[in-house]
Amino acid sequence: MTNTDLKQLLESLPGIDNPVVIVHGDRPHLFATVTSGSFSGMDEADRQDLVWGHFRDQRPPEDRLDVEFIFTNAPGEEESIA
Repeated sequence: MTNTDLKQLLESLPGIDNPVVIVHGDRPHLFATVTSGSFSGMDEADRQDLVWGHFRDQRPPEDRLDVEFIFTNAPGEEESIA
């Protein structure tokens, strides 16, 4: 999976309005941040379920090995990549 593949996948999340997607790293150590107002008031577990459910529906299982983590933020929330 490339950075572009991951970015396009996350930009097409169902029910998430105007996601801003930033992908960091290179295969097989990709990290991404998805920021959208649609995440406001949503529990982090629900955000992650939505993202990874979409991933499983759209990509083959081996692509999951290329992605370390996906941060899901509402505007004003910040991620921390160590």
